[in-house]
Amino acid sequence: MTATPLRTIADPADLLQAAIADFNLTADWVGIRATREESVYRSQRDGKPESNRRSLAQGAMVEVLVDGQIGYAATNNFTVAGLRQAAQQAFQQAKAAAPWKIHAFQPDVRPTVLGVYQSPVEKPLKTLTTGHAHELLSRICQGLKVSDQIVQASASITAKEVDTWLASSSGTQVHQRFSTLVLAPDQMMLQIHESIGHPLELDRILGDERNYAGGSFVKPADFGSLQYGSEQLNVTFDPTVEQEFASYAFDDTGVVAERQYLIREGMLQRGLGSHESQARLGVPGVACARATSWDRPPIDRMANINVEPGDRSFGQIIGSIEDGVYMEANRSWSIDDQRFKFQFGCEYGRRIRDGQLAETVRNPNYRATTPQFWGSLAQVGDRNTWQMFGTPFCGKGEPNQIIRVGHGAPVCAFNQIEVFGGAA
Repeated sequence: MTATPLRTIADPADLLQAAIADFNLTADWVGIRATREESVYRSQRDGKPESNRRSLAQGAMVEVLVDGQIGYAATNNFTVAGLRQAAQQAFQQAKAAAPWKIHAFQPDVRPTVLGVYQSPVEKPLKTLTTGHAHELLSRICQGLKVSDQIVQASASITAKEVDTWLASSSGTQVHQRFSTLVLAPDQMMLQIHESIGHPLELDRILGDERNYAGGSFVKPADFGSLQYGSEQLNVTFDPTVEQEFASYAFDDTGVVAERQYLIREGMLQRGLGSHESQARLGVPGVACARATSWDRPPIDRMANINVEPGDRSFGQIIGSIEDGVYMEANRSWSIDDQRFKFQFGCEYGRRIRDGQLAETVRNPNYRATTPQFWGSLAQVGDRNTWQMFGTPFCGKGEPNQIIRVGHGAPVCAFNQIEVFGGAA
């Protein structure tokens, strides 16, 4: 049977509600998340077009709660009959798994919400013509060749429009539309991502990800008691930031997104965990149940994780350092599966001598443990040094899910960190 394109359905929300009313299941709760994702990718090498492609993915995930267990089934058949078949599969899955459930969930694990969200965007996807994209990429390639020693310059752009509809037997009705562009990451983005974002995911702490993505050095008892970093460290989870890469108003289970402190003045406050993980672990979490596509159930994922700015200008930070290294532009990274020991490398650096940026060094590296590193945070740059970055390629879960995340940070200075390499 040919799938019905979502764009041809007059009101997808009405279809989902009609399907739920038709299911006639002896379930405690039923929900549907329908998704339509259109994307465009264009790239150039040395100012010449290299790739130009467009894709469309769409489908629906049906969730059914029975005897405290949630079952899942996906379909790309956007008819009441197609959704009914998926609901029956999810129901049977939940019934079969219920005797071995690790936690008995109640219907309140899926809140009832009503809402609409549109991410801020200057130009919709349909206005990103081939000509406009390649003109932008040509300028970027030209700007990258700052020296005759640069033999090759490449640039790419990805644009996506994602529509998501949520509906449930408890009355949830949500529609969200996301448009984003890929941005180049910088070093603090990677540091936040690997040594704060991943270790605070509650499903890792529970052991769910140990087989694939690894675990975490963080323990359940650490929330509210672990000094994760120095008092200079303040980290927020904030999907409400306009135009950051992973902004939304509701997560993929309908939980309202709010700004929350993960770490405040160095003290660990809460984790990156959905209502399910919070119920199982008994610790506070956030609205972070996210799915990469219509045929994947939502799991614990970071979204916008930001280091809050401090009160030091860039000049004040550099001027206070007698001997040090300034680094930017990530080149390599390695971190253990508990997110504890790491070694990161950068493409570019400058020695700091007597409060001044001095000679250039290439490929500098540094290593530490996560608590040691964040505990050595001595100075945090002000809002003028704060920049927003992101990546669309954070992988996790079995089957694998690739999702976008955003990270913002100011310039930061760390004391007594081992630095090595960095040929002049």
